[in-house]
Amino acid sequence: MKKFLSCFRYALLYLIGIFSLWLVFSIYQNPSMYQVPTLFSILLVVLAITLYFSRRKTFARHSELFSIILAGFLVCAALLFTYLSNSTLSHFAVVSYTIVVVYTVFPLPPYVCLIICVGLSAVYEIMEYFNTGSRSFPHG
Repeated sequence: MKKFLSCFRYALLYLIGIFSLWLVFSIYQNPSMYQVPTLFSILLVVLAITLYFSRRKTFARHSELFSIILAGFLVCAALLFTYLSNSTLSHFAVVSYTIVVVYTVFPLPPYVCLIICVGLSAVYEIMEYFNTGSRSFPHG
């Protein structure tokens, strides 16, 4: 368990680094839009708090519950990002990245990962359909 927790902490540090880069990029790309940098700042704070609590015995005992909560928060943040941002390519990148992170980083049973990721994919596709409208889908 100790080795797993150290790997989990390294993964959290990796996520903090990636979201820091996304934060800088979002500020650089559109300085007048404050919602996306705020979202990434909140994510960084949540990841830093999780990194802090990952050193506690409570986290070791309830790592699955904490992971489900963190994965749910990450999924909600990805969906909020797709709602706030107007670049379809960045939507796809963030959702794909979130799916990979949920499958690889969080210590969850495979069926929980599957439920979370299928739910994320379904909601993302529905949001994209209503965001782009039916004009992008062929009718036949």
